[in-house]
Amino acid sequence: MQEHSFRRQEVRGFSDFSLTFARDSEAVVVGVVGELDCASGPTLEDRLGDLIENQGNRTVVIDLTNMTFVDSSGLSVLVGAYRRLRERGGDLSLRCPSRSTRKVFQITGLDRVLPIDER
Repeated sequence: MQEHSFRRQEVRGFSDFSLTFARDSEAVVVGVVGELDCASGPTLEDRLGDLIENQGNRTVVIDLTNMTFVDSSGLSVLVGAYRRLRERGGDLSLRCPSRSTRKVFQITGLDRVLPIDER
């Protein structure tokens, strides 16, 4: 992946959560670092909303390589972003979920809804 820009954003008040942003060709790659839960989910939701609605990005990849935990509210944020992009003719994919995160997607059936890239 060739990164044209990179920005790491520490989220105030969450020592175990941060986001990274990079551009990979036509896609914006959002890296989730740490726990995606009811406390950190709204931050990711806001940032994705800005990328999709305000900046007009149509292809978003969410890199889960460094995500250590996800709960139902975090899953809801991912599904919401997927729906927003689909409504606008865009695409969202998830990249490199851990084994435990993959299991959560399988148990909830989201592995059949959300595109997952294992590279």
